[in-house]
Amino acid sequence: MERKRKRIVLDRVVIGSGTNQSLITDPLMINSHINHHFQTVAGGTNGPKILNDRWSSQYAPIQEFNEKWYESVLLPPTDAEWSTTVSDLPNGKAPGPSGISNEMIKHLGVSMSTAFRKLISYCFILNDIPQKWRNATVYPIPKPTEWNCNLNNTRPITLLETARKLMVKIINRRLSNIIAKRNILKGGNHAGLPRGSTFAPLHIINGILEDALENNKELWILFQDLSKAYDRVNLHMLKLAMSRIKFPTALQNILINLFSRRKNCVIGHYGLTEPYNVLIGIDQGEVISPLLWCVYYDPLLCEIAQQKDLGYTINHSWKLNVNDNNSKCISSTITSQAYMDDTT
Repeated sequence: MERKRKRIVLDRVVIGSGTNQSLITDPLMINSHINHHFQTVAGGTNGPKILNDRWSSQYAPIQEFNEKWYESVLLPPTDAEWSTTVSDLPNGKAPGPSGISNEMIKHLGVSMSTAFRKLISYCFILNDIPQKWRNATVYPIPKPTEWNCNLNNTRPITLLETARKLMVKIINRRLSNIIAKRNILKGGNHAGLPRGSTFAPLHIINGILEDALENNKELWILFQDLSKAYDRVNLHMLKLAMSRIKFPTALQNILINLFSRRKNCVIGHYGLTEPYNVLIGIDQGEVISPLLWCVYYDPLLCEIAQQKDLGYTINHSWKLNVNDNNSKCISSTITSQAYMDDTT
């Protein structure tokens, strides 16, 4: 496609804005500023939020849901499930800090594979992961805009431990199937679940446009793309969102522990930066992050859907019998539609 592969060289960084910009070339200052940027770029921390009555009601556990639906999520992996998950690991992916690649896991001997499987089963039992699985490496890549030595023009790719990703892949497959089967998420987010596609929201929006044109109706559409959506996920609010749809405590704990007490290093021109504490968010490269985002976003989408003065109503009527004038009419009101953090 004659595209050039862009890369950035972190041997100098511009700080400040407008007329107060300055260029840093000292290696120690560069690494310090890189760490500060990626630690604070999303803003905020994982502290608790005070909810008013309106939002307390929206985040209240949904009574018709049942914790027993999720009982199979943290069971030890079966022989067939383990074999399938390992064989499905993609080749050629960058490893995490340990250097253990997917190819290494695929070629483990019987005894080591059994030990690895036991380790993951114990993680399920203890609802926690080894501390070293919380360490990750960040690789900054350029955005479509010019680099210009500005860290705001980079997109961080987080390299996680492959062993951790295999474990999470098992959880994600089980959990997403349950959520899809039970139709648990009601907010109109068409991502994160099996058979999810951008076609659904596009077809819905196209249907609304055609109806508005045909019936000469006023239509206003707002398009919203949230900036750094994953990086801004507050774990306290994520836990409330999981409680809302009746995730069992054990499942909540292991998911929250995946993103707690994390430390990241950044790959720079002068080697790895010193580890820094991750203050907020979920990892962009984690397998389950798209699903957790949908869980996190669902209360807001449902709140919008419940507002009677919002949305677009499509009406359709037809004759029950061509020989008389009796007709039947149905209507449907469409509010927000989303695919990940892209919302209309």
